Amino acid sequence: MARTEMPSSIDALRELALRQQSLLEEKQSTIDEQAELITFYREWKRLIDSQRFGSRSEKLPAEQGHLFNEAEIEAAALVDNEDQSDEVAVPAHTRKKRGRRPLPDFLPVEEIVHDLTDEEKICSHDPSHTLVEIGRESSEQLKFIPATIVRHIRPKYACGTCKEGVKIARMPKLPIPKSIATPSLLAHIATSKYVDGLPLYRQEKIFDRLGLDVSRATLASWMVKMGDLVGP
Repeated sequence: MARTEMPSSIDALRELALRQQSLLEEKQSTIDEQAELITFYREWKRLIDSQRFGSRSEKLPAEQGHLFNEAEIEAAALVDNEDQSDEVAVPAHTRKKRGRRPLPDFLPVEEIVHDLTDEEKICSHDPSHTLVEIGRESSEQLKFIPATIVRHIRPKYACGTCKEGVKIARMPKLPIPKSIATPSLLAHIATSKYVDGLPLYRQEKIFDRLGLDVSRATLASWMVKMGDLVGP
């Protein structure tokens, strides 16, 4: 059996680690695709067996509905719950049903004011009277922004008389120099991979749908370099 030559430098070792990571991602991709295919065929076989040997009723088993129509079933259940009375009876009295949970206060808030025009701020009974604000009504919605470009702009300054000595502000310190990855993007990729179990090849497809050219090799390189940053 031939011996594998050990890398002779740190750069060679990192290159080897990236190649190994890429191979592992490709194998994991194949494994995930085969697992999904196996699950599909198992469910298909269960459906066929149910139709052949099970009850002749046209009703499908409950788990089949959850498999293919999860969104429809959950939405129907929500409508059923909302159609019930707003009051819930308890042994001693009636209690108001709980409403929607408030959105967390640690999220940034973008306020949009929908105001009347100057022409509409006129009293309908007496046009000489101007309406005054007596309060505000607010409602909240949850907005999700998958990607935002951060553009760093650094003005250049020079002496108009001497024509030399150009000055410019320093760039803020970046986790990976000369990279488009911000700390929040690196945290999102790492959390998606190591907490949510989302492989890099799937994240590559997500970025592609957003019109972003971020390859799996680039993602792997970022993860390796981020590992170096947080290492002891």
